[in-house]
Amino acid sequence: MTECNATVEEMKAVLDRLPLLRQKALHSGEIESLAIMVRQKDCLFCTFDAAAIGTLPFLDATDRAISAERLMQSSGLTLSPEHRREYKLTEAYFKSKIEKGRQDFIATGL
Repeated sequence: MTECNATVEEMKAVLDRLPLLRQKALHSGEIESLAIMVRQKDCLFCTFDAAAIGTLPFLDATDRAISAERLMQSSGLTLSPEHRREYKLTEAYFKSKIEKGRQDFIATGL
């Protein structure tokens, strides 16, 4: 297992690309994860946090992120019946948060 860390400068660079409200919605772990993904182009980002998913268009990284449902499917696994009811784990949820992030990105003109 490899542990990855982001520098303070990398994390600040991520925040600098986001509007203030988006910055405030993220926790330090999410900021660090996003900074690592921005730096390491071969990494896929997987989360079901709406705020983190919504930042992806601002970071030009929507193509390097994946829903929990899709990650499980690509790994040959399926969500248990109990977890299938968790909307935030679905591809539909993920896509809806990406779309909201795209709309916000266009609206801010960044």
